[in-house]
Amino acid sequence: MSKPIKPNKGFILVFSLVIIVAIILSVQTYFQAAGSGLMIANITADTSRARYLADAGLADGFMQLRSYSSPPSSFSISNGNYSVGSRAGGYSVTALSDGAAWPTYTITSSGTYGNISKVLQLTVQQTAVSRFAYLSNSEIDPRWGRLWWITNMYTSGPVHTNGQFNIW
Repeated sequence: MSKPIKPNKGFILVFSLVIIVAIILSVQTYFQAAGSGLMIANITADTSRARYLADAGLADGFMQLRSYSSPPSSFSISNGNYSVGSRAGGYSVTALSDGAAWPTYTITSSGTYGNISKVLQLTVQQTAVSRFAYLSNSEIDPRWGRLWWITNMYTSGPVHTNGQFNIW
């Protein structure tokens, strides 16, 4: 005597397969989202590094310009490349003068990290000393040390120092 076949006997198998497929699709979607997020994070980090390198190039170019007693009409500098992990970065800077009697310099810095580049510009204008009522290169006297601004010291007009003012 044979047992009658129940019509619901294969339901558990089909239901289990559907659940397994749903879990596999969920895990695959999670890994794709994680990989995409990691790629976006790496691009964002590399973009920031390229901008920081370009900013460092601007600072280097500005300091080079200030170091000349008689600035040239143009100059360029490069820090070469340095490597971090599998990628390399660096900056290159060019500075151009407009050639006027009181020149305006345009410093352009290109920072590159990996495949990403950022370009920053800085415009610097040379000014006359006569525009300041008080001007100093440093607020430190070789003999007396720091120079201090104290109560009742007065100047009429703009003041400037390449050092640091000391105010009591």
